[in-house]
Order: sequence, then C-alpha cells, then structure tokens
Amino acid sequence: MEDWHKIITNFLRSIPDSEKDYQERIVSFLISIGLGWPDEDIEQQRSINIGSTQRTIPDIVLSKNGKPEVVIEVKVHHHVQLEKDRLQLLSYMKQLEINTGIYFGEKVEVYYKELGRDFPEIKLLDIGLSKDDSNWKQFVDWFKCDAFSAERLKTHYEDKMAALHDEEVVNQQLAELTSAVGLDFVTCAIADRLKKSCVRQKAIDLILSKINIKIERTDETQDKPVSHEAVVSTMPSHRKKEKRPPVYFTFNGKGHYGVQDLAFEIVSKVTELNPDATFDELHQIFRSGKKTEIIKPLDEIRHWREGNTTDTQKGTRWLEDKFITSGKGEKFALHCIWTQDNIIPIIEIGKSYGFDIKRI
Repeated sequence: MEDWHKIITNFLRSIPDSEKDYQERIVSFLISIGLGWPDEDIEQQRSINIGSTQRTIPDIVLSKNGKPEVVIEVKVHHHVQLEKDRLQLLSYMKQLEINTGIYFGEKVEVYYKELGRDFPEIKLLDIGLSKDDSNWKQFVDWFKCDAFSAERLKTHYEDKMAALHDEEVVNQQLAELTSAVGLDFVTCAIADRLKKSCVRQKAIDLILSKINIKIERTDETQDKPVSHEAVVSTMPSHRKKEKRPPVYFTFNGKGHYGVQDLAFEIVSKVTELNPDATFDELHQIFRSGKKTEIIKPLDEIRHWREGNTTDTQKGTRWLEDKFITSGKGEKFALHCIWTQDNIIPIIEIGKSYGFDIKRI
C-alpha cells in the first residue's frame, strides 16, 4: 500500500461527529503525524483583528519559517457546504494574505487565490471522504511538510488558469462556429472552393441554393470531448439543438440586460468614452484578437446587403436600426449574434473601462 493510502486510511478511521473533535483529528492524525508538520508550525483558533472592534478566528493556520502559508476551515463531516462556508475561507485567506485555503467538511477542497489581483479563486482539488479517492495522493504530495512549496502550488494554479482560459476560448469559438457565423464560414468555404475550380458565380449561387447546410454541436458522452460536425445534405434536417436558458446581467448596478442588449450597452458606452476615436480605432478596441467583426460601418453593411450575397439571412446580421455614431460622426452597427460564450471578451473590455457588470 502506498504511503499516501496509509496516511488517509488512518485519518478517515472513525471520524468524530463534533466539529471540535474533527478538527483535533485533522491536526493530530493528518497534519502532525501523517504530513509531518511540527507543533510550532500549527496554530489553532488564531485571532485576527479586523479594524479596532472586530476579529475573526480561522480554525487552523499552517506556517513555514514563521510565515503563514495555509489556512484551514473545518466543519463537521456530515455538514452540507454552504456558500458562506467558502466565502468564510476566502475571507481568512485575504485577512492573512495567504494564497492557499483548505475546506474540511463532508469533503475536502483546496483553493488558491492570487493575492492583489482581481481574479476568482480556483479550486485545485475536490476530494471525497473515502480512502479510495485518488486525489488524496495529490493532497499528501502537496501538503507533506518536507515537500510543501508555495511556488509549486502557484505553478499548479497557473496551469489550471491556462487550461480554463483555453476552455473558454474553445467554447467561444465553437459557439460562433455552431451559430449563424459558422453557417457563413462553411458557405464561404464552399463558394471559395468552387471559385478555385473555375465555377461561375451563377452556378455557385445555384449550387448553394440547392443544398442544406447545418452546423451542429454534438455532446455524445460526458467522458468524450465535445465533437462538432458540418452536415451538408440535399434533404432538410429535423434535429433540434438543445437550448441553454437565457442569462441576464446588470450594468453599473442597474437594468436587466440580455447578451445582445449588454453588448450594445458596452459598445455604446465605450464609444462615448472615446470621443476622438475614429471607427477604425474603435474597431481595433472591440476586435480583441477575434477574427469575427462585431461592428461595421452602415454604408458597408448596406452595400453588402444590396449586393449579390447568397446569405439568406442578410437582413438580420446587424443591428442597423439601432446604430451607433462615433465622435467623428461615423455611423456603425453592432453584430446581432451574441451567446453566453462570445459575450465574455466584450464584458472584459467593459470591465477594463471600469464598468460594473454582474450576472443576475
């Protein structure tokens, strides 16, 4: 049996029902004996002054070389975690200026929050109170006294943040590709391929009018990655995509904005805050590294719509009736296809301008 398994088996044997006794078991069986932290580095019920009249008392604080490194919040093992429990742990971390917090209750969770930056906390581990939960191996590896390293945990946090960012980018791009934007992309790709084969435009238009293109997002199993496919057929498809419930936001503490209304509000306010910016300069602000345009001059939109485009939804791509005017008098419209995913970069732009945007 591996060392970590022995440690956890001994720790989980006959867990006490009271919070006080559970805390004592965590300190004596797990931290002191199992993980090897000396008594002088373990502090229970440490009092933290908040202002001149208030104080707060975290259950356990672990220190290295006299510097607090880990704060632990303890609840009884049959407790059902509440939001206030997590917020209490985060409060201790902030007051003690500690990056790492551990919740012990009906499960064990390890949190990391970067100090001094307005990033959310990240849950690095989620462990059940079972000796067979393999995440205990990682827990023991991280928190054994002789192997503990704040820099090591920071590296895991940064890896997790990078993975979450990649996931957000993937979801954003897939949301676009499985929407009308994706339909545009596939249609244009087919047209470009036919043009390279010297097919005349009229023939291309006829071909596109005779095929049905459907972009689908298919989640086959929870264990497999999301797969996406472009279905091109001569027969209409009757499969319907499952719809997510709509989301709403407040803007500077007011309102009840859907994703399209929120995007319009952010673009409008940022435009007002840049009265000397030309359309091209505004376009660069909102491009935000994306290939898809989200604003376009009215005259370009109308020229495109009145031209020989094969887009059957050309009248619903841009909010032409709700246009915005730059400080230079240039009129432009916002793209009207917004989702819970592709709104995220625009929200970040809004926050960079100091706007308070919260999901309801």
